[in-house]
Amino acid sequence: MTGAILYNTPHLIPWDWRIAADLFFGGIGVGAFFVAVLGGLSRDKRYDAACKVGAVISPLLVIVGILFMLSELGHPFRLWRTLTGFNLSSPISWGGPLQGLFVLIGFAHAYGWLRPAERLRTVIGIIGMPLGLAVGVYHGLLLAALEARPLWNTGLITLSAVWGFATTGMAAVLLLMCFRPTGSGKTAESGNVVPSGFRSVFVAALIVQLFTIFAWWGSLYSGSTNASEALAAAVASLGSILWALGIGLGLVVPIVLELATSGSRKRGARALDVAFSLLTALLVLMGGFVFRYTVLIGGQIL
Repeated sequence: MTGAILYNTPHLIPWDWRIAADLFFGGIGVGAFFVAVLGGLSRDKRYDAACKVGAVISPLLVIVGILFMLSELGHPFRLWRTLTGFNLSSPISWGGPLQGLFVLIGFAHAYGWLRPAERLRTVIGIIGMPLGLAVGVYHGLLLAALEARPLWNTGLITLSAVWGFATTGMAAVLLLMCFRPTGSGKTAESGNVVPSGFRSVFVAALIVQLFTIFAWWGSLYSGSTNASEALAAAVASLGSILWALGIGLGLVVPIVLELATSGSRKRGARALDVAFSLLTALLVLMGGFVFRYTVLIGGQIL
């Protein structure tokens, strides 16, 4: 008589919502930094208020993301070992040095806006853009580099992460601009929350983000058996949340709102502008977190 030993081992989710929060807040910080730098390089004074907001919140939100990551680690006070044990071939080990250096650059850039010191912030901003892009790419590669997770192991997830920090960063700036006093928050466009150029770029970024998600989805659906099975498992578990909150309310509705209310904003209806801006920004931020959460947890189901 032959016997067989069976092991009943529960499936674990090593990375929980705190890693999603790290990716979320870190992405917003990077996006807000680019809003500040690119707006400043335009030399258009109408963007100065938004640029200042973006510059100030950028390093703070990256720090918030790092704190969430540390809370998830089993030994958070050993973070310094990411510097002594740095491995260039491992994207996971890039996080500490990249984000730490970016925070320092972000504070220096914010100082240039608060001072104000135009030359200082311009030089630091130009230096910081490649670093900010590297942090954004790192957030995507952190998942894509894990070959054992078919849902993540695609280059399109990195592209989607890069555009995710652009949309959520702009949404955070838009949200905070709604709370500026009318006198200081006015632009040259009849007191609107932000200039129309900001909104045009915002809508374009949302549309591109929507495209990258569908492209990533399509690559998994038509990819290998492991990839399609991982997608099916994730959809069965979290698909309704992703479609309803992450894509529907988080992307499609904001795009429609921005396009449908553009005429009212041009006529200078500030109260309506503030109301729709608040709604749009909150929906985009909610959708951004939901997308990161569903992708992170969904990728660990199989």
